[in-house]
Amino acid sequence: MKLRIENDRLNIELSMVEKLCSCRRTLAVPLRSVCRIENGVPEPRLLEMRAPGTFIPGVIKAGTYWTRRGKEFWFVTRGKSDYVTLELDDSAPFRRIVLGLSCEDRAVLSGIRLMEPA
Repeated sequence: MKLRIENDRLNIELSMVEKLCSCRRTLAVPLRSVCRIENGVPEPRLLEMRAPGTFIPGVIKAGTYWTRRGKEFWFVTRGKSDYVTLELDDSAPFRRIVLGLSCEDRAVLSGIRLMEPA
């Protein structure tokens, strides 16, 4: 997975294996849609429906998930213990994006300036 900030968008480029597991090619999120960035293990949801994606308990959770809050994208795997959760506003394609990141990807996210509430 590669994260890049280009033209006021956060682009998440997935590898071939990541594309197969998550059933997505890429993700592009307008930076103005990012409300909050949280580190650490995300809060689990009891009711969620995977459509489409991959889930093997303790190994991988990847793809689109529908929860009471709305549509979420997840890509976390065993061995990637550095989690980040992007909370997004209503104009974004997802309400939340949860990723397992490497150090270089975390550096890209540090460049995002969150919009102050009006």
